[in-house]
Amino acid sequence: MEVLRKAIEVAKANDKRAEAWVYDEHVTHWTISPEGRRKRGNYMDYEVMALEGAPYFKLVRLNGKALKGKDREAEERRMERAARERREKRPRNAERRRLGIPFAELADHHDATWDGTMLRTQPREPGLKHLADLISTEQRLDPETWQRIRAQADFLDSDGINPKGTKTIFEFGPVEEGAVLPKRILYRRPYRGGWQETEQIYDNFRKFAAISVLKP
Repeated sequence: MEVLRKAIEVAKANDKRAEAWVYDEHVTHWTISPEGRRKRGNYMDYEVMALEGAPYFKLVRLNGKALKGKDREAEERRMERAARERREKRPRNAERRRLGIPFAELADHHDATWDGTMLRTQPREPGLKHLADLISTEQRLDPETWQRIRAQADFLDSDGINPKGTKTIFEFGPVEEGAVLPKRILYRRPYRGGWQETEQIYDNFRKFAAISVLKP
């Protein structure tokens, strides 16, 4: 358990360093048949910027084509709504929600084992009180820095959105100044005997310059 708490502390400190960075996000949706045939759905490119002091994912291309006309205007309005919500500290309804696994809650809800490189956790009391109660995790840690190299979360039961068997895989890599950022996230859920996947690739890491799209 001490290793789990140490990993959570290191991750929280890394989150602070990561706030100084922005990047590009490439999202691709896939459907996989029971026979294993893969069909690509929509794919989007986002420019990640700091908006009102927090990362914002701005859609810039859809299916390989830059947004134009009404689509571009709609995206600008979405960004304005997001900025307003952030200034007024309201729920971020204008934004697509990113996948979130509550790693920081695992120490309160999970038992853990550690073999020197792999940290494995299981919920103490499976149920529906917390998202953490529904998942098991594996986290490969750097034994010197305790930073995550790879992580996987598996749903042991359904929460209504994520069916039993859903998994999320994270791959991380270092950037400058000691920060570690996700390089790839793969979300996979059962679907009609096969699977649905959303793959998120991150690149072009750079220091951010904060912006505001609203007048004072």
